[in-house]
Amino acid sequence: MNCNFKMKATLSAFMLLAGMTSFAATKFTIPTAEGEYIDLSWADVQNANVEGSAGPDQCYGSTGAETVINFSFENTVAQPYTFVMSTGHKGTCVINVTLTDAEGTTVLSEKLDIPNTGGWGRSANHKVIIADALPVGDYNLELKPSDLKDSGYAGNWGKMAFYAGVVDNRDHIPGDIALGKGNYIGMRTENNDSNVGYVKDGTWGSYDIVCDESGVYDLSWGVSRYGDGVATITVTDKDGNESVNTKWAVGDHKDYEPVTVHLEGEVAEGDNVLKILFNADHTGFIANYNNLKLTRIAEHYACVKNVTVDGFDVTEGEGYDLNCNLPISFKGSEVTFAMEHPNSSVAVTAKKGDEAVAVTEAAGKYTIAAPAANEEIIVTMEITPDEGDVVAYKTTYTMRIFHIGEIILNELTIDGTPASDELFAAITADPYKATLNNVFTHIPVIRAKFVHGQDIEATASELDGTKVEYTFTASVEDKTRTYVLTVDGIHLYNRLDSDETVSLLYNEGAYNEETKEWSNGQFSLSEIDGGWNGEFKFPITAEKTYTLGVGPDAVVKQLIFKGLRDNYTKNTNIISAVSAGDATVWLPSDNRFYNTSEAGDRDLVINIEGHKVGTPIEFTVTSNGQLMSKFDLTVGREAITSAPVLVSAEAIVPANANHFVAKAKFDRVIASAKAKVGDDEIVAMGGSDVIYFPAWNLDYSKDYELVITEAVDNYGNRMAQPYTVKAATGEKVEVAKSAIDYVVSDVEEFKAALAAVNASNTSADSPAVVIFVKNGDYDFGGEEQTFRCYNVAIIGESRDGVVLHGNRSGISNPVISTRYSVNTYLQDLTLRNDYDWGKPRTGVGVALTSGTREVGVNLSLQSQQDTQVTDGNQSYYLNCDFYGAVDYVCGGGDQFYDKCNFLMTADGTIAAPSTAKTCKWGYVFSGCTVDEATPGALEKGWYLSRPWQNEPRTYWINTVMKVKPVDVGYNSMGNLPTHFYEFGSVDAEGNLLDLSVRGNSPTHVGAPYEPVLTAEEAAFFTVGNVLGMTDSYSAAEVVKTPDAPAVTIDGDNLKWNTDADARFYVVYRSGSYVGNTIEGSYPVDGDGIYTVRAANVRGGLGEASEGVQVGTVGIDSVESGADVVSVEYFNLQGVRVSESATGICIKVSVFNDGHKTVEKIVK
Repeated sequence: MNCNFKMKATLSAFMLLAGMTSFAATKFTIPTAEGEYIDLSWADVQNANVEGSAGPDQCYGSTGAETVINFSFENTVAQPYTFVMSTGHKGTCVINVTLTDAEGTTVLSEKLDIPNTGGWGRSANHKVIIADALPVGDYNLELKPSDLKDSGYAGNWGKMAFYAGVVDNRDHIPGDIALGKGNYIGMRTENNDSNVGYVKDGTWGSYDIVCDESGVYDLSWGVSRYGDGVATITVTDKDGNESVNTKWAVGDHKDYEPVTVHLEGEVAEGDNVLKILFNADHTGFIANYNNLKLTRIAEHYACVKNVTVDGFDVTEGEGYDLNCNLPISFKGSEVTFAMEHPNSSVAVTAKKGDEAVAVTEAAGKYTIAAPAANEEIIVTMEITPDEGDVVAYKTTYTMRIFHIGEIILNELTIDGTPASDELFAAITADPYKATLNNVFTHIPVIRAKFVHGQDIEATASELDGTKVEYTFTASVEDKTRTYVLTVDGIHLYNRLDSDETVSLLYNEGAYNEETKEWSNGQFSLSEIDGGWNGEFKFPITAEKTYTLGVGPDAVVKQLIFKGLRDNYTKNTNIISAVSAGDATVWLPSDNRFYNTSEAGDRDLVINIEGHKVGTPIEFTVTSNGQLMSKFDLTVGREAITSAPVLVSAEAIVPANANHFVAKAKFDRVIASAKAKVGDDEIVAMGGSDVIYFPAWNLDYSKDYELVITEAVDNYGNRMAQPYTVKAATGEKVEVAKSAIDYVVSDVEEFKAALAAVNASNTSADSPAVVIFVKNGDYDFGGEEQTFRCYNVAIIGESRDGVVLHGNRSGISNPVISTRYSVNTYLQDLTLRNDYDWGKPRTGVGVALTSGTREVGVNLSLQSQQDTQVTDGNQSYYLNCDFYGAVDYVCGGGDQFYDKCNFLMTADGTIAAPSTAKTCKWGYVFSGCTVDEATPGALEKGWYLSRPWQNEPRTYWINTVMKVKPVDVGYNSMGNLPTHFYEFGSVDAEGNLLDLSVRGNSPTHVGAPYEPVLTAEEAAFFTVGNVLGMTDSYSAAEVVKTPDAPAVTIDGDNLKWNTDADARFYVVYRSGSYVGNTIEGSYPVDGDGIYTVRAANVRGGLGEASEGVQVGTVGIDSVESGADVVSVEYFNLQGVRVSESATGICIKVSVFNDGHKTVEKIVK
């Protein structure tokens, strides 16, 4: 998991638990080869993580105020050096860089200012120059942060190197500018540095450049526009003097259209910094750009600049280039001004209205008669460029000189929107009072700006009915004026303690593509076009009315369109009408919404008075675009006294299955419900208007009646009469006989089989395919093995004998990925990430990223952090071993872990769920065991779970805790609402643990809760309920295997009776794979003990048969009174297993006289 999501308050404690306090240093030599970087794992690292493998993507994460990094290295060449590094930060800090020699003498000490880049990606580059030759010898480099601001972290640090000499890889102009060499704040490079993206308001990029030829330059680039915005392009020389400042409005450019911008000014020869700053009045994306280049077009630039008026400020003007206000107290008769006009001559004229005003010039200063109070004079400066290589992009400049005679209001805004002309005229006329009769559902903010520069936020009175009186007083010198604006039409809602907020998010309900209706069981929306990322999408139409269906006990008091925007157009759109039966609806007068690139999203608050319980709400949209919005409702509840009504019911019966689920939809939320199939009672889980009644283990090919006997709503009302749902179970089908599709014995064969199934099994109806992996070491190095297929099984010869492994780092970089696959079956495999396996933990090493409806049987997953990332849903893991220390089962979905072992390699936390709100169960651990991976692995302790993202859920049911967790049970990470529960935990001897010591995660958000289930609640957490309650999917059925065959010898052949449920049989000789067959016989091939395993329809292998001896075997069964000197355990396939292995094992004891005994035992 990305370390940057950890919370500051618990960082130090977590590091101690997770073994993050220190990693030993490895000595290396410098200089670093060009284009390469120092392996960050070589440092002594205190209170930080090393993320990723050596290279440009490696970094230090989870840094903080206590982080200290020390590199020990040998300098092999006496020469100058350049130390480089890159950072990414969501705050700011200083990194103190200290270089000392072998005697401890400080050679260099510098402070690097680390900027806020807006993200953890390392987009800011830094250099430390060692200008004098660094003597040969041993050195220590220390990096230590300080002055942390706006974040508890000190950022992510990476791309470190000591390059020979004073490295200058700056681009020279004229010429191209490499985007990868830039420093970026907020924005960033993409697609291997080929373009810059994520350009939003306030983001910028800068480029260190060397100008080989001073002069006037054009900037050219390819631009793809996404929204309105302005780019301010500046060039600053080595002394910090700004020589170029150009504002460029982003035009309607698409697909990286080539654009040229004339830069206003001259670039000086030598060192310069080109900076491009983007601004916009919205929060959306502005543009992407690529192909940045500076081209020289002239030697000199002609313009007017640095205009000054003696004694007064000159500012940018509106309608004019410049503006100068003379104060009320000004009593002079003349105004004197000056300007610079390099590389040109200038002619200055002035006018008062249509009347010319005389201008006199002396020694480069110009004088005109001062304007009278409340009058203005417009000065025009016309330049003529000098002869020669001179360019001027603008030759006429204007300046307004205005003499303030009284207090003049020049701008009035209400919530940022300018007042209407009518309102402005009223408030600026004596007696400076006005009334605004608009509807507001909040207290608006009134701001006033005056010609003399005063900017005032008006003071609001207490709400009087629907009125608020705003006052603002302007003052300049000895004059004051008070304005009063009365806003009449404010309709607020005062929330009651009993009210609740209901958020409507697209992904937290069901959408019917045919009817275009969405529902979460209590509320519904009609005629929508689906949704995305929680937002609802509405059809593109000029005007349309939509209906918000309301639950039968709900009284809506406030409706908020959250993040309301237009997905496409830039025109003004409105919510033109809202109605709710006889209720009074207060729709704000400002009911507009816009495309994000124009004005950003908005929250439109609509208050409703007198809404009758359950009455639908209608709203009309007038728009030529596509409305996008989420919704928040403030709701009160009214008790219902009528009986719940069953709206519909159906049976969902999987093909060829002896089970089904009855789905019943009611007119309200049902708190509890029961049904019967024959004499068997089904207790359903309540909490929704849709209730599921799963019926399991029935007869095949039989008609059944499921009778809903009871349904009780939240108010105690009961369904009036029973209801019968009829269902017919499927026909039991004999498993089609089919041999193993691919038998692989090395990495290349494995990759070939993977490519084949990815090509063949591309749809849900693809036939089941089996890849059988023979015992061996399958080292994939740094390559990910990605399955993108349906219905594929990967079956190992033996769990400990088949090792699939590689060395990859980062949460998105597993060794094996089935995240894009459905119905994958994994059995008898070891999946390992070698990243830090067997060493002190240094970061994230994912062994498996799993997919949807995945099955894992008898797996060993080995890593230390994020061992398994669950990226799908409805997956089932049976009798598996999971190794790790930190978050080693993490991700989303409903997942069931059945009788699995969780083996702690160090202190830390087992599970870090990021359960979506649409998932009911999250991670369910049933009958599992927690222990140390090796004796003494735990020092401080371990935790069951901690919250990662969304609304995390874990349920630990009947867990054997051979080592006890930290009393509270749950660790901290994301500030999130959690659902962390436990039931029936016991110690190694089977004694119930005291769960009263359990608490909530320290970063749980919401009301505290008791994290312990009752026995009645725990009974719901079955494999069938968790994975198949809504669709009758049976994971237990998927993993069920045929009985072990009864094998005999018939001459030179093994014989057994075939099983209708067996797809094929695998034959072993002395624990090693011999072959597979669909027949009931197999020819003997050499001496040994033969066993046979039958495969289910997916290829999953069952228990081995009793061994049949052919010829002489290598294990004697001799008894004597000698002493035992060693004991080893083997599984039924003859593969050595650990002493802690469970199930049926072969115990081989070796005695001091050399003989052996063999026992078959059950552990």
